[in-house]
Amino acid sequence: MIAGNPITYTAILTNNGPSDAQTVGVNFTFPSGLTLLGLSPSQGACSGAACNLGLLPAGTAARITVTARVNASAPEGSLTVQAQAASSTTDPNVANNTASATTQVRTQADLALTMNDTPDPVFAGDPLTYTLTVTSSGPSDARDVRIDLTLADGLTPLRLSASQGTCEDRSCSLGTLPPGSIARITTTVRVNSNVTNGSYLTTLATVSSITTDPNSTNNTATATTRVQTQADLSLSLSDDPDPVIAGNPITYTAILTNNGPSDAQTVGVNFTFPSGLTLLGLSPSQGACSGAACNLGLLPAGAAARITVTARVNASAPEGTLTTQAQAASSTTDPNVANNAASATTQVQTQADLSLSLSDDPDPVIAGRALVYRLTAINQGPSDARNVQLTLTLPTEVSLLSFVPDICTATSSTIRCDRDRLTAGDMFTMVVTVTVRADLNQGYVLIARAEGISLTTDPAPDNNTAIASTEVVLEADLQAALTGEPAEVFVGDVITYTLTVTNAGPSKASGVIVTLNLPPGLNVEDVLASSGSCSIGTPRCELGELAVGAIATVRWRVRVAQWPGTPISVQGEVSTDAVDPNPADNRPEIQTAVRFRVFLPLIFR
Repeated sequence: MIAGNPITYTAILTNNGPSDAQTVGVNFTFPSGLTLLGLSPSQGACSGAACNLGLLPAGTAARITVTARVNASAPEGSLTVQAQAASSTTDPNVANNTASATTQVRTQADLALTMNDTPDPVFAGDPLTYTLTVTSSGPSDARDVRIDLTLADGLTPLRLSASQGTCEDRSCSLGTLPPGSIARITTTVRVNSNVTNGSYLTTLATVSSITTDPNSTNNTATATTRVQTQADLSLSLSDDPDPVIAGNPITYTAILTNNGPSDAQTVGVNFTFPSGLTLLGLSPSQGACSGAACNLGLLPAGAAARITVTARVNASAPEGTLTTQAQAASSTTDPNVANNAASATTQVQTQADLSLSLSDDPDPVIAGRALVYRLTAINQGPSDARNVQLTLTLPTEVSLLSFVPDICTATSSTIRCDRDRLTAGDMFTMVVTVTVRADLNQGYVLIARAEGISLTTDPAPDNNTAIASTEVVLEADLQAALTGEPAEVFVGDVITYTLTVTNAGPSKASGVIVTLNLPPGLNVEDVLASSGSCSIGTPRCELGELAVGAIATVRWRVRVAQWPGTPISVQGEVSTDAVDPNPADNRPEIQTAVRFRVFLPLIFR
């Protein structure tokens, strides 16, 4: 019997006499895995799994037809149905009043797999989605259903998901598929950008199950997709410097980007240079150049090729503009040729580019420690910069220690250096040392700003300012000392413990917490702290912030409630949110001797 199919049982009850059987009934017991559909008796009536047949004359027989269905989820094995007959008339042989039927169960599920692809055709470099549909026609549940994908060469897997079960790598475990159910698997891949135009990609999918499949011919599916290619080339051309000084060199940078989706084949770029400009050389990041043309070869999707053009503006060129043009082309179809051309127009004049940089060391800096700023000014030419003025504005949270060179002048928060002339290519450096305030908070940011100006026109004023942002961190060496008075006590006495915390810096200590670790038998009666708040039950005190050099004290009065048996050992502990460079002195410990008091009776004679 195949799980999921109907089954018919026939029960025949015979009265072998000698008397008529009164009030005859038959009860059936059905196993799990079987669904009762109906009971049809030749006489009487049935309800549920019981039939009341009434009178059964001697020598006659009654028939009950049982229709049921083996559940589709029933495993392979056997199912046993039992029947029990009874009557109000005495039966001399009850041994033959029961009967059973055992049926062997087999499972069988016809799985069918289909697959489609979209889009088709697809461009090399674009995503491709496969949709797989698995249908179970039963009659049994299909168990441990699995889908395996074999992707065509040239495909890169991106995502794999299923309407049920789990997926990993290129397989999905769908679990159980009941008859009539459908599962869907969606996988997205990317067609490699180097797949050739006009090629076909075929992907194979296979469905399998531990349940026997009566028709394995529909367990595989394939999808064949045609591949096309197109590559959107985009060309940009920049000049540096602009404006440019007549007689000086100029550099053009052409960047050709392949926006895909496919690789671009046989890529080339041609330049057109104006009169007044002398070409010095072309340097490509790939391929080769000759004259004013470059053959770049293959340009993969998503990649960019760079061509550096060096030239010199003729000394005789008048002030005005020079325009250089570039044109890109490829044998691969380009969907947008409008961005295949680029040009750069350069203003010719006399100028000097003053460039500033500002560095800080260290960063982050410890509050209370020194911080060094280095301001560097470079004249990138091509002309000398005249009457140069450099200004460094310090943050208000620092104190000035020193600066070089000594030609500079300083106020409390500003250092200024003046130079009559800074020749092209020359560099000027200012070094300033400051001390960071010790009471700053963790994470505070110090901002220093540098600015440079000159009487000579600067073609790139954006680099005439520089900012250094320095993060402040805290480092506080907390030193704890613990005393206890008296040094010797009896049970019932009170000991006064005093914990003294000193911040040896260099920064303030935030979030300072002190704790007194007491052994069993000692009870805190009261606590007094020089700052913050305390809890008797812990015992713990939150002291808040402790400035550099500051001292905080906490006093606990503790009563010896019971005999400890050994000297009392008490340990104090202090912690902070700041980094403590020397935590070894944060946990002082002392011992107090305990004596046993003996009372001797006084006897008068």
